[in-house]
Amino acid sequence: MTDRQIKEVTRDYPLSLLLDADPDIKKIEKYLNKGRCFGLFLNGVLIAEYVLKTNKKDKSAEIVNLAVAKEYRRQGYARILIKDALARSKEDGWKTVEIATGKDSFQQKFYQSCGFEVYCVEENYFPEHYSSPIIDEGVELKDLVRMRISV
Repeated sequence: MTDRQIKEVTRDYPLSLLLDADPDIKKIEKYLNKGRCFGLFLNGVLIAEYVLKTNKKDKSAEIVNLAVAKEYRRQGYARILIKDALARSKEDGWKTVEIATGKDSFQQKFYQSCGFEVYCVEENYFPEHYSSPIIDEGVELKDLVRMRISV
């Protein structure tokens, strides 16, 4: 039997996973200070994470980082994390949950399959905000798409 738990991670953050989703360590440090990190543990081993940051003014939450270890991808673990983030956000009284990713990326299609809807596209975001190109499945990302879902 597989033991699967999602727990808050308050120290010893999974840096390799965090960097897999966002290669900018300064941005990661910034949102870890303002958000909460949750890990998906499979038989005691951390295999995936997400960071949830809240905005009291807008009564919204944002998933600012989400990653699954390579050997566990495409097995439903990211969807489990999304469902957990939505449930936590609703329980905490937030009205919407937002997420952002590269336009036309696999992640965009995945988040849309989870119910997120595009509300904003920031053109040329990645070249303007990252010193090195951001490559997703062999394609350089240029535009950022912001999506949200009501909870």
